Amino acid sequence: MPMKLLGERIRELRKAKGLTQTELAGAELTKSMLSQIENGKAEPSMKTLRYLADQLGCEPGYFLEGEEADLAELVQTVRGLEKQKDYEAVYELLQNRAEVMRSMNVDAARLLEMLATACIRLNLEGAEEAVAGAVRIYERFSLYRESTQAKLRLDLKLVKEERFQEWHELLQEVRSYYEKHTVAQDILLELKIYYQEMLSLLAIGEYEAGQELLLRTLAFSEEHETYYRADDLYRIAAYHAIAYGDVEAYERYTTRSEQYAAFTDSKRSLGSLELVRAFYCNEVKRDHEQALRHLESYCRMLEPIDGLYQLEKVERGKALYHLGRIEEALESLQDIAIPEGMYHPLDHGWLRTAGAYRALCYEKLGQQSQAVKEIEQTLREVRKLPSSPYKAFIQETASRLGAQ
Repeated sequence: MPMKLLGERIRELRKAKGLTQTELAGAELTKSMLSQIENGKAEPSMKTLRYLADQLGCEPGYFLEGEEADLAELVQTVRGLEKQKDYEAVYELLQNRAEVMRSMNVDAARLLEMLATACIRLNLEGAEEAVAGAVRIYERFSLYRESTQAKLRLDLKLVKEERFQEWHELLQEVRSYYEKHTVAQDILLELKIYYQEMLSLLAIGEYEAGQELLLRTLAFSEEHETYYRADDLYRIAAYHAIAYGDVEAYERYTTRSEQYAAFTDSKRSLGSLELVRAFYCNEVKRDHEQALRHLESYCRMLEPIDGLYQLEKVERGKALYHLGRIEEALESLQDIAIPEGMYHPLDHGWLRTAGAYRALCYEKLGQQSQAVKEIEQTLREVRKLPSSPYKAFIQETASRLGAQ
């Protein structure tokens, strides 16, 4: 193997382990010699290679595998396709590379991870097998952070298939695995696990536990000044404050969300915050004119193709209904669809309230049979969703309209 590639592999594994050059060099090497080896300017002896392998928790043969250069180039190609979300091209490129990816090196594991994601995105079989293969390779080299991240790739599959209890169990298993095997703390990875676990708790209707983990995640994020999904966390916290009628908490979290959005200069974050405020005005303040003003502000900031636009239409229809502008409300509430990539049952519940408001609009217009038809269809759509304020509202509307 060329010295440059050998050195790159040593450096890559050292960084993955969270070691400095001084720590890896230890008593056997000088930092200068290790630097030359990593930069391809010196060739290590077999004794040195064995020492480095012991320090890094792998076998010397790992550094000498001849397929590495080809796989490294393939990894870069596939990463580019993954960034473009061209999952069909990823799958096409990797599905016939099984023999190549059986080589036990880290690049093969990375390719297996990306194959798993392509399978999930395209609703194809093979994701679990690919992840299991990646984990086996990472564990061979004691790369437990990487194996934890590989396991997390399966969460999207379970969410897409609405297997929310299994999603929650997977995240608990992943967290336990990470805590058992990881020596050096990875703040960003921990935040990712806790964020997903919080969402899974909300998905199965464990709202108090989800709220508690949400607040712990926010505190952990602020303590370590690592703001992974901070704007999402603040907005979710604000929505919960609205649900519980905690005005003080709502104001605190919307303020923090606004500060973060201004700091990152994110139009999406600022626009999404306007949707939170409209929701608050509709649900708590009952100031529906103000809700419409916030929604107009939202529309000025974000394109209507944005996934949140469907939620904006629901809140607009709700405000117009309460203002007695029934025909306008009914127009806004038509053609509400679940956007691509919006999988959480609480978001689905929120969107389905459009059906309840359509039914109420038809009732106001004196079209009772159409009102009952709308609410019965909506009841069928939310039947499998967990209990939530949205589902409760739909059920109460059905009872009021005398639907079955």
